[in-house]
Amino acid sequence: MTNLGTTSTLFIGSSFTLHCDANVNNEAGATLQFDGSSSSLLQLKGHFTNSTSGVLTSGVGTISFVGSSAQNADFGGDNLYNLKISNTSGDVTLTSAATVTNNLNFTSGDLVTTDANIISLSAAATSTGAADGNHVNGPINKTTASTSQFTFPVGNGSKYRPNYITPSTNSSTTWKSKYYFANPFSHVIDNTFNHMTYVEYWKCARTSGTANGVVTLSWDAVSGVQETSSMTTLFWTGATWTNGGGNNITGTTSAGTVDSDSWTTWNGNASDFWTLGAKGLLNTLPVELIDFTATKNNSAVLLKWQTASEINSNYFDLQHSTDGINFNTINTTKAAGTSTALHNYYHVHENPAQGTNYYQLIEYDFDGKSQKSNIIPINFSNEINQIIQLYPNPSNDITTLYFNSEEGGIYYLNIIDAGGKNIFSAMIPALLGENKFSLSMEKYAGGNYYINLIDPQQKSSSTLFAKQD
Repeated sequence: MTNLGTTSTLFIGSSFTLHCDANVNNEAGATLQFDGSSSSLLQLKGHFTNSTSGVLTSGVGTISFVGSSAQNADFGGDNLYNLKISNTSGDVTLTSAATVTNNLNFTSGDLVTTDANIISLSAAATSTGAADGNHVNGPINKTTASTSQFTFPVGNGSKYRPNYITPSTNSSTTWKSKYYFANPFSHVIDNTFNHMTYVEYWKCARTSGTANGVVTLSWDAVSGVQETSSMTTLFWTGATWTNGGGNNITGTTSAGTVDSDSWTTWNGNASDFWTLGAKGLLNTLPVELIDFTATKNNSAVLLKWQTASEINSNYFDLQHSTDGINFNTINTTKAAGTSTALHNYYHVHENPAQGTNYYQLIEYDFDGKSQKSNIIPINFSNEINQIIQLYPNPSNDITTLYFNSEEGGIYYLNIIDAGGKNIFSAMIPALLGENKFSLSMEKYAGGNYYINLIDPQQKSSSTLFAKQD
């Protein structure tokens, strides 16, 4: 359905529902107007596009995405009154920034956003219906003008993991939130707590205004909480993680929340990050593995790892594989037990196999619990046109492909899913020697993928990539 420019107006009247089985386009010069005194509804199963020169007059209307496959939404910079996400089998992706002034509602499907194409909620706006599989997958802005707690409806993939802000004053203040289901980017800590999680973190930033506030974080069964009374929030100062306070702890080890202190030290959008920690030694959140690396050392592989602190840590198993799936232990190293100091470990793997070798580290606690590191590939091949490394691997977003080129030229890169389907292709210009190419894997579902590289002589090499949810 196209609302033609340059002067046409499509008016959706009071208590009226307009349903469209395909795309809706509001062209330059055209006006799409909702009734301003009583509710009206536009439902669509396709994409929505409002030209930047088109006019969307929101009134008290609702735009509802009711498709059964992926939908895109471009509101052309105009505000919405109500936005409803009801996609039964796909997500709705914002392709330009948008602001909701009344209600953002979820019944099915995620709203996918980025820093450039972000959803913002005005001071009067609310969000309802968020749950696993129904939430904002990406960043969201919220303006507050009261001291009421606001729940950020954020998550990653099918995982809903809200955080909350309780402003200290009524002054107009804008906050930005995003959930990351990933190992926090740093494990540099101070001495005000004993442990931090390795599976998740949030951005909860004050981007404008002067209100301070209490940040509330949540956890679920995947977070690894073993004892709730010592739980605390951790704040990234820009250099270290520090104790942000552990107040009003609720729930069980499977699901709960913890409040920060009334926070006054905001860094701004760049580095207001938060995650979960524990003050007590009884909480068996995993070992804080800072780094795990594998590098060629002549005909051997040098493996190094470093921990920032260890609680109840028994030993490390270093594992090797030639297919990236079936691993065998090649070394067992005694761990530090309980320590808050930095510890460095290393092992040299002699005589690795020809082709690609995969390495993984497993840490075991005294109580039998374990955690695995990322998988690192190292290639030993007589062919120079070969993939050297894919790092980080696993990852939930960006990974970098390193490869050698004997002559340079145009390479063809393919991403192949576990079912053998080619889901992405690109041409890569390469120089003589070592090259690198960054891949964004954020939009793909969790699981195993093969990264295939074909050189100008049609020689092919592949490596396995594990995408985290």
